Amino acid sequence: QEVEGTDEDCEDHKENPIIWCTSIEKEVSKVEILWDQYLTIEYSGYWYAGGAHGMPSDYQRLFDLTTGEELTLKDIYQGSEKSFKKLVAEKTKEDFLSYEEGSTPYFAEDADEVYEDAYEYAGLTSLNILFHETGISVLYDPYEMGPYASGFIEVFISYEELLGQS
Repeated sequence: QEVEGTDEDCEDHKENPIIWCTSIEKEVSKVEILWDQYLTIEYSGYWYAGGAHGMPSDYQRLFDLTTGEELTLKDIYQGSEKSFKKLVAEKTKEDFLSYEEGSTPYFAEDADEVYEDAYEYAGLTSLNILFHETGISVLYDPYEMGPYASGFIEVFISYEELLGQS
């Protein structure tokens, strides 16, 4: 756990409280080994700098157990950026359509708008990805695709869909 800023810092630096009166909490929330080849370390946290609420965080780091090298989706996915963007947009659209009308966690008002938003947002290095045994989750942070109250919006993509294999 890591916490920055103290009440004393806030008192001494009232001219710029957003920098000095910020708290950041992080912790390891999950550690897994996938297929005896990769180590995943998932972190969760909370950042607060005043206002109605702070911002939660959830992200994961992936390591090759043979080399010790940290990997990203770009190291695993062999398709083009465009094909990845289409896949993420389509899966996000499917997620949107899985909700009953009026109960969606998304900002968008229809499936086409969700597709367009997800396509624009998606990228091999810009998405928050969680690796699992059977696929990945695209994790949209609060405010990225929906309001804060929706929390994280998680869209699952199987490795079969992602890599063309099971």
